[in-house]
Amino acid sequence: IGVYSLMECKLVGSVLIEEEEDVEGGEVVGVSIHPTGSHILATTRKGTVAFLSLGDSLQKRAVFREEKGGVEYSCSRLHPDGLILGVGTVDGTLKIWDLKTQQLAQTLEGHKGTVTSLSFSENGYHVASSSSSGEVLVWDLRKGKTIKTLNDQKEDEKTFIGAVHSVAFDHSGKYLAYGGEKGARITVVKEWDIAVSLGGGEEDDDVTSVAWGKDAMSLVTCSDKERAMTFWGPPSDGDDAAAADGDDAVKMEES
Repeated sequence: IGVYSLMECKLVGSVLIEEEEDVEGGEVVGVSIHPTGSHILATTRKGTVAFLSLGDSLQKRAVFREEKGGVEYSCSRLHPDGLILGVGTVDGTLKIWDLKTQQLAQTLEGHKGTVTSLSFSENGYHVASSSSSGEVLVWDLRKGKTIKTLNDQKEDEKTFIGAVHSVAFDHSGKYLAYGGEKGARITVVKEWDIAVSLGGGEEDDDVTSVAWGKDAMSLVTCSDKERAMTFWGPPSDGDDAAAADGDDAVKMEES
């Protein structure tokens, strides 16, 4: 893991998560900054979770691991309160770690393929997860159950976007965006209707990452095709990318 100074444009600290003799296959699959801003959580494919301190140098404060023989990790995300860590795996399960006890608190099963991305809602009650098999699951962490399945090929054939690479709640928890092989979608939380479809399903619409701007007024999508990054915002001429009916309507166009 390396930390760079944007002001000085240079590396200011780095640390090896796995031991030198155990580096092979130990790629870092997730990095999160703690809400205090003083620590970093890093996760490796082999199932190692490292708690790092940010100061004059980058130092390992705690390291805990999945039991030997456990499934490989594919992604991770820190909970808004900084007390639990969500981890996705290659076998489609989610693992919820209690960082205080360094113990596995929950294992959630539901995906058919590798978990590709995680996002916690702003109040921390829910987590959304995406997968290589396409489905986006929204979980209630208090009950340990799914409350909604999105991008289901059987139920959402017309709006199905294939494998989903990235999922993100906006900062208010009102909207959920996800991007995949055939563009990106925005849904209204609780209603779960698709408010906006971004991308026309062409080959070059493969969206690898989505990120919200301030107050959900913009969305950034990234692609490994012709356009590396696209900014979407409110339409300037009334030409909606797509819209939902009612007060929760969302309007966006490429900018």
